[in-house]
Amino acid sequence: MAELFQYINALYCIRESKFTPFHNKNVTTVTDMAATHKAIISRAYDDGNRTAMLFENELYFTRVIGDVNNNEIKTFLGTNTSWDVIILNKRTDLSLTPVPGYTHIHSVAGTGFAIDRIYLVSRDCMQKIKNNDLTNIITYYYDNTFVDAADTLSQAVQHVTIGKITSISKMLNDQIQYNWEPVVL
Repeated sequence: MAELFQYINALYCIRESKFTPFHNKNVTTVTDMAATHKAIISRAYDDGNRTAMLFENELYFTRVIGDVNNNEIKTFLGTNTSWDVIILNKRTDLSLTPVPGYTHIHSVAGTGFAIDRIYLVSRDCMQKIKNNDLTNIITYYYDNTFVDAADTLSQAVQHVTIGKITSISKMLNDQIQYNWEPVVL
């Protein structure tokens, strides 16, 4: 399991209050979730990360991930230097173009900031977001999803905590154990 995360330098999470411990002093009111994602991406850049995975609420696996260690994402990350975002959760609303040499990775039409519940960002994307340059973001979609996130309540006002996931290790039956460090933006 831990090998899955070797090519992802950092994991950041935005948790809604229903996924937050009752007595957490780091609860923040959010009115613009996209702005919150951008702030976390800027923070990932400031932290010096090469890649980061961002997700909302809690992750769960949609299939056995034993084959993920040698999947197309790892190959893609190791050979492609022009990507900015890779969306990892299931989507049906994207205009996709096949990427030569890959079965499950597709190019997403458009160059805007198309975030979702679970995605990877590159160092280049982090710098673009930090500089508020949202005009040329190159997005890909991985259609062989192995992970999803618990549904959000709404995109309106939310009470959230933001954190960084550290010390990932395997438990039993593809469950993950990790440490949660609060992040104040």
